[in-house]
Amino acid sequence: MFTVDRLAASVQLALIFVWASSGNAQESWRSLPEKNEPLRIGFGILENGSVGSYRWSKVDPPNPSARKLGALPGYGYLKYEWDGEYLKAHPLQDNSPKHVVEKDGWYLTGDYSTDPPRVVLTKDKTKYSKWTFEVGKTSPEHYYLRNFNVPKGDPYLKMKETGARTPLGPEWEAIILDIILTNNSDEKTELYVDNLKRNNGK
Repeated sequence: MFTVDRLAASVQLALIFVWASSGNAQESWRSLPEKNEPLRIGFGILENGSVGSYRWSKVDPPNPSARKLGALPGYGYLKYEWDGEYLKAHPLQDNSPKHVVEKDGWYLTGDYSTDPPRVVLTKDKTKYSKWTFEVGKTSPEHYYLRNFNVPKGDPYLKMKETGARTPLGPEWEAIILDIILTNNSDEKTELYVDNLKRNNGK
């Protein structure tokens, strides 16, 4: 006999199924960035040609004599294409600086000749040019980036302050970030990975 209690139990099971299915679908959707699509990852090329980034920081007290700038001078924004292993870099903007255009099509690579190891761009693939993404903790498009096929473990990408600062205006300055590799998972940097084609129609 079909009772009210059985109906309530059926509805509860249906709701649990819908909740679980949507959670699995969401996790599947954000499992890895799309392959062979333009991705903005959050670091580019500094004026000296090295791979790096910067963040805006408020100046206190303000510096009235500093010229107002919209971005770090000489900084080149990049987009990357990931084929499941290799990350190939391309200039993000049509008017990119010459030192950025010259590295169009180069590969993101781990450089283990320094301590700590750092991230560079190489014209050709090397054994340290393979990368994988791991899902981040904050939102669907945040990931950790990991260099793999490395003898002493597969280190994570980390953004580290270099100590260098560049004025960006009376109230702002750029804190320069170096892109290095670390085996300490507590130090890894969570990166926002923006699919330019999907989010911006490019």
